[in-house]
Amino acid sequence: MNASRDFYDTSPGARINGSIASEKWTIAGALAEFIDNSFGQGMATKVAILDNPKLHTLTIQDNGVGMNQVGVLFKLASDQVEAQSDTDISQFGMGGSEALVWLSWTEWAEVWSVRDGEYQHFKVDWNQLRDSNEFPKVPTSKQPASRAPKAIRNGGTIIRVKVRDARQPWQRPAVQRQLKAIFAPAAEFGKELIWVKAGGKRESLTAAPLAPSTANSITISVSINNDPALSVTGQVWYDEDLKGAQGVAFGYGPRVIILPGSPASRDCFSKPDAKSYGGR
Repeated sequence: MNASRDFYDTSPGARINGSIASEKWTIAGALAEFIDNSFGQGMATKVAILDNPKLHTLTIQDNGVGMNQVGVLFKLASDQVEAQSDTDISQFGMGGSEALVWLSWTEWAEVWSVRDGEYQHFKVDWNQLRDSNEFPKVPTSKQPASRAPKAIRNGGTIIRVKVRDARQPWQRPAVQRQLKAIFAPAAEFGKELIWVKAGGKRESLTAAPLAPSTANSITISVSINNDPALSVTGQVWYDEDLKGAQGVAFGYGPRVIILPGSPASRDCFSKPDAKSYGGR
């Protein structure tokens, strides 16, 4: 018979949230995690970001299939219980849970979601948990979708965060440009990303699909960051008259994961012929 052994509990305390909040991430990077989840696991075709500068809130709303459990959003480094495949892009980057903490720590975050006709809602006030060293306790119970906000009664998710003071002020035009670059391939996959200002004015962040020419192209086969899960194969086309191109944007589905001008794209595609490449 094996002798019983005691083990020390090494699970992190809730104060780890403060460490996450101090990471040097960006507003655009955090929002991109939510958008990834919507386009990926959520299978949404449309994501809207509602910006209210007066209230310092950002709302991410999608028309996807909703979440099985909204508690997943509040579990740091959660398992890929909702991933579509073992190569889902959601396994890379900071993750939606970390993005939620980074944006709203010391403030609050709220989520509404409808899936298969069932509705869940939860709101966390981080200040109430910060001193108690506790993680959010999220109920698993569900209600009829008829009690959900009208915009998602047929399915979808809304995430609203109060952006913490440490993130203020931030440059909205710069964030919009970054998101437009990150999700440049979205339209090619039937996805739409829009930014909605407080007054209701809408701005598309979805670039028009490319119309590549097969006349000037090269075949590529690379592994990004030497990660087999991030292998890329296909055609890259180039235009002799293209101005200002610095490299090639690598995308995984609707998201770009390496932007033009990055060392990886320059090293792969601007040598040795020094042509100007423009494509995905």
